Amino acid sequence: MQRAKPYYKKLFIFLDNINELIKINILKQHNVSIIFNKEQFDNSNFEIIKKFSKKNKIELYILDNFKLAIKHKLNGVVISHNNRKTTYCGNFLSRYKKFDIIGKVHNQLDYYFKQRQGCKTVIFSTIFLNEKYSLNQVRGVLKFNLISMNWRLEVCPLGGINFKNYKKILLTKNKSFAIKSLITKQQNEVVKIYLFNQNKFL
Repeated sequence: MQRAKPYYKKLFIFLDNINELIKINILKQHNVSIIFNKEQFDNSNFEIIKKFSKKNKIELYILDNFKLAIKHKLNGVVISHNNRKTTYCGNFLSRYKKFDIIGKVHNQLDYYFKQRQGCKTVIFSTIFLNEKYSLNQVRGVLKFNLISMNWRLEVCPLGGINFKNYKKILLTKNKSFAIKSLITKQQNEVVKIYLFNQNKFL
């Protein structure tokens, strides 16, 4: 019996380095896009990730660096939540029509800036509890939905997503989601992530 495909549109994976186990776990997933997340650019790690992405036809984005994205013919750029210097990118997008601009946001003010910067999708953090953020910074599904319910851009949840809570992503009614430690901090091979719009899981 053939398995149904996961319903989600994209699974964004934040990476600043890669090894053989991470490669195996990424290739198990469906509709993957990689975001090179290194704040201080590391050419050796970038080239390894770029080669891996190209070989496996995986979309590759980079954080806050338009020049490198164009130079290496990447799929787009992710503008970090605290980057408010980048102006509206409409003219840029008219020249590079296959180029995507994604924004990272933590709140309504961040969203306002990303909308003005021309982002089509925003990655909204943080939805679940994790070691990076305190409890009062965690949204949870209810607050996540309330804050983003009137946002016009496509919203993608990020933060604290693990194998115990990832099924709750269905409750956000979003088409994509983003992860990091779910793939990068595993000591063993992981299973394929399945989310179904009929609330069925494998």
